[in-house]
Amino acid sequence: MRAGVVLAALLLVVPLTAAAQEDGAGDPSDSPWDSSLPRFAGLRGSFAFINSASTSVPATPPTGLRASFDNGGGGSVYVGARLPEGFRVELEGLYRYLPVHSVNVGNNSTDYVAGGHAHLGAPMVNLLFDFPVSDYPARPFIGAGLGGAYISADAADAAGNDYLRTSSWHFAYQFMGGLEFPMNETSRLTAMYRWLQVDDVNSKCGISGAASFACKARFNTQSLDLGLEMDL
Repeated sequence: MRAGVVLAALLLVVPLTAAAQEDGAGDPSDSPWDSSLPRFAGLRGSFAFINSASTSVPATPPTGLRASFDNGGGGSVYVGARLPEGFRVELEGLYRYLPVHSVNVGNNSTDYVAGGHAHLGAPMVNLLFDFPVSDYPARPFIGAGLGGAYISADAADAAGNDYLRTSSWHFAYQFMGGLEFPMNETSRLTAMYRWLQVDDVNSKCGISGAASFACKARFNTQSLDLGLEMDL
């Protein structure tokens, strides 16, 4: 359902981009720090938290498996263009590193102490909306994005027993919201919350330390992103 809503929103990107090209630039807002430049680029650093991977192991009976990750980090680089009515579109390259903390089998009260990691890389297309404000020290924005995520992950205990392992590309979607703080007319600092999910990740999983069952996992990660953005 969430992915369908995001897809419908992003389908508006093509006609809006065409309209922006005909006008020659994006519409400037009433905010005092906006320039008339139609493009922008930026960097974001991410502090990732509440990270997990969950699946159902197709054993007999089927058994739930959940890998929890410690706080991690990463970053992204992006370029974009301003569109009419306060919208903007951006192309983003994103990376995350998440160390494994524990594994829970069967939704019981015992977590196996585990090691391992997850690397996530994703090219994303984002559509964002800047709320119109004037004479205000910050401007709020919201957005959503679609893309493809490559996930390389493994979760194992100290003895080397595997519980979850994957290395593959899959569809990803995200939602974000935050604030922009002007430095001058052409540059700004950004602070953003991001929710990112990757569904149906082809994996190998197991409930007794042998990742031998084919399964599909769901990866979810949330983050706080701080960035620097400049108009071009």
